[in-house]
Amino acid sequence: MAHQTKNTLNMNKIIFAPTNKVEKYHDEMKDLVKNLFGHDIDGIFVSNKSSLYDFLGVADDVKTIKGIVKKVNKLYGLNISSVKDKPLVDVIKFMLKNNHFCFSKK
Repeated sequence: MAHQTKNTLNMNKIIFAPTNKVEKYHDEMKDLVKNLFGHDIDGIFVSNKSSLYDFLGVADDVKTIKGIVKKVNKLYGLNISSVKDKPLVDVIKFMLKNNHFCFSKK
């Protein structure tokens, strides 16, 4: 059997979405994901395009976006309805803009 030296399957490389914004808001994202879903983001892949929808079904008490919005309001005192469909980084920026200290209360 001959050794193949080139990609004969013509497969594309997997390209992950950038994470530079996630890195900028790492502490806030870590706090939010831990408090909402009980997971540490250091053990999962989260990109600039990750959204709340990516976490649906992860925690028993937040199975819908409406449930997530309600839990954020309860935990952080903020209504994120207007940004619930945006990337998680944008949700965090919205939260910081509307209450700069929302993540430092914990």
